[in-house]
Amino acid sequence: MDLNSPKRYRCRFTSNHEGKVVLDRSFNTDELLKLYLGNGTDYSGRIKWDIDDPNDMRVSLPGGTSIETRVTRRSQHTDLEASRTETSEFFRQVYDTGASREDKVKASQCFTKYKWRSRAEAERTGGPVIVATQVVSDYLTPFDGEERMISAMNKPVAVYTYRMSFAPA
Repeated sequence: MDLNSPKRYRCRFTSNHEGKVVLDRSFNTDELLKLYLGNGTDYSGRIKWDIDDPNDMRVSLPGGTSIETRVTRRSQHTDLEASRTETSEFFRQVYDTGASREDKVKASQCFTKYKWRSRAEAERTGGPVIVATQVVSDYLTPFDGEERMISAMNKPVAVYTYRMSFAPA
C-alpha cells in the first residue's frame, strides 16, 4: 500500500443492546482485511467479536496466524454543542503464527477525534458528514526485550496518523 494514498472502504456504526452507538469492529475489520490483503476472501467468518462485550476480538487469518485484540482502557468525551467526540483506547494484540513457541505481543493506543454535521449541511456544501483524525501509537512491551523497553522510556516507537471522512452509503 502506498503512503499518502487515499483508501476507500465501507465502515459501519451500529447500536448495541443498550442502545449505544458503537463501531462495528467485526464488519470494519473484515472490510480493512479485504482492502489490505486484497485476495477476495470473506473474512467475516474468521472474526469473533461480541457487540455487547467489545473489548475482545479474535481474527483467524488464512495460513494459520491468529490475532487476539483486547482493549485494556478506553475513554470518550463528547461535546454535543460543538458536534465533536474524542475517543481513546489502549489495546494489546497477541499474534500467534504457530511457527514459534513465543507469540508476538504489541501494545498500542488509538486516539480519534471526530467532528460531524447534519446530512443536509454536508449535502449543501458538498463535503462529508463526519471527518476524523486518528493517531495510533505503538509501544514496546517486555516481549520486545526488557532493555529495549526501558530505553524507550514508555514513549511510542511508531506513530501513524490517519485522516478519515465518512459519508452515508
